[in-house]
Amino acid sequence: FFLSPPSHRHLQCAMHGGSAMELKTAGVPECLAALKKRNALRSAPFEELINSHTKLLLENSSLRQQNTSLKSQLQEATAEVTQLRNAAQAEGIGVGKCRKCSDMQDELLAGMREAAKDKQMILELNEEVKRVQAALSTMTDDLAASKERTEHLHETLQAMRMQLEEKEAALEVSVSECASRTVEVEQQRVEILRLKKENGDLLQQVLSMKEAMAEKYNEIHKLMDEAVQKEQAAGQKQ
Repeated sequence: FFLSPPSHRHLQCAMHGGSAMELKTAGVPECLAALKKRNALRSAPFEELINSHTKLLLENSSLRQQNTSLKSQLQEATAEVTQLRNAAQAEGIGVGKCRKCSDMQDELLAGMREAAKDKQMILELNEEVKRVQAALSTMTDDLAASKERTEHLHETLQAMRMQLEEKEAALEVSVSECASRTVEVEQQRVEILRLKKENGDLLQQVLSMKEAMAEKYNEIHKLMDEAVQKEQAAGQKQ
């Protein structure tokens, strides 16, 4: 199981009425959950190995104790057989006629065979313990490397979280400024419409004044023409 560093951050914003902003972030909690899951998966095999290793050590210790006990029993049995042989020889009894001596010899041989089996088992267990220890060492190294990578990813996530928070704060400022600008633009739009209407009214007034002045000029010219004609008519009569 391998977790790649997160490569995307989702920022979603929705403006309602030009004055509200909603920020949504996703990615960091999911990455942390994935890291915890990966650590759990990587750590699970260690429990079985540690339990197996502990069990082997206990069995090895138990067999060593049994081996020590058997060796002690063998030494005691050997000493007793030696004493019986010496006693039988001192009393002139043949070794073959000493039933107890024969039984002790059989027990001694059986004990030696059992000790040999236990010794072989101990050797096999020692090899198994070495193998498990080597596997544990390898997996411990892997766990250390995995822990280092996890810490690195955690630091990366923390840094990205801080960057995300900074960007969110900057975005909040931008949204606030955008809302203020939107209000200003709306106010300016209303003012422009008012000025356009006012200009239209003024233009209409100017046109009306020009028409009125043109009519007055026409009346003046008409009166002047009439005055000239009257003056000419008066001169002709004289």
